[in-house]
Amino acid sequence: MPYLILSIIVLILGSLWNLIKYIFNGFIKVLVALLNTKALLVFPTKLVEIKADNQVIVFGLGTPGVTTYLAALTLLSSRKIGNILLRIEPLNHNSKGLSESAKNVMMQSSLLLGSCSIERYFFGFTIDQKYILGKRTITHGCFSCKDFPRGTPFQNDLSYLDGGLRTEENINLNEADILILILFNGQMNEKDLLAELKPIINELRKREKLGTSRIAIGLNRCDDVKLYTQLRRFGAEKLFEKLFPKAYQINKALKTVFEIEYFAMSNFGMISTKPPVPNVNQTLLDNGYTSGTLKNSQVWKPFGLISPLYWLSTGKRHPQLDKDYL
Repeated sequence: MPYLILSIIVLILGSLWNLIKYIFNGFIKVLVALLNTKALLVFPTKLVEIKADNQVIVFGLGTPGVTTYLAALTLLSSRKIGNILLRIEPLNHNSKGLSESAKNVMMQSSLLLGSCSIERYFFGFTIDQKYILGKRTITHGCFSCKDFPRGTPFQNDLSYLDGGLRTEENINLNEADILILILFNGQMNEKDLLAELKPIINELRKREKLGTSRIAIGLNRCDDVKLYTQLRRFGAEKLFEKLFPKAYQINKALKTVFEIEYFAMSNFGMISTKPPVPNVNQTLLDNGYTSGTLKNSQVWKPFGLISPLYWLSTGKRHPQLDKDYL
């Protein structure tokens, strides 16, 4: 009798297992057929429009390659990052001119000289993200960047902080919606960094009563082997804290007033990641700092360039854009 009951149970379980396999195989066949016929594109494509002409002030500490950063942006006409297709389009005369300079100078492994005047660059971008089952999100936006020569955003003679605009190119930092991207040279020492950072912090504190602004901290030159290895281990914010602990605490105190986020980037990227091989040749400048030139334009793969601008424009982090160095 027990043997009969056991046989019946085995028979029932076997039948259930066969039924499950049959249903699963049928589902797979239907799914494949739908994919082949693109019938799954029943999900409407979601279009996201970001506020036009977000104004971003861009300046750097310790020659982090601000002009090269903007030039690299102009060359990102199409870039695949995971399931994202990223497009950047230069929209005004300055950005188109910078794009041509980048093609003729930067991509020829020559040194792209920094700007000696305040330049305004206007870009459009598209983030086309496809998901499984045919879902798709297309994000459109545009932003303008002003590239300041080193040290000039807060110089008194330009009167950026006294409420007046002396010329068309000046920016009034008393406007509450100003967005700031500060690029740090990841290879500089903290003593030099603090000497440049403290005056900026003092001026930013004058804006506390004007409401919250976003400040993106961009740690550039992360193509350095040591920095890149630590970046993969710790991430951008933790790496900044380890490199510049005093500066990190100063920034942390500002978080009560400003939205602050950290980003890691490289204008040149890596030739390979395992082992890490930078795609940059370093040139020693007269001021003691170094400047980079592209080593191999055929494998040019910068990382982290658009991520801080996306956050400044939307107030949201984009995980895949943040991790495109992996």
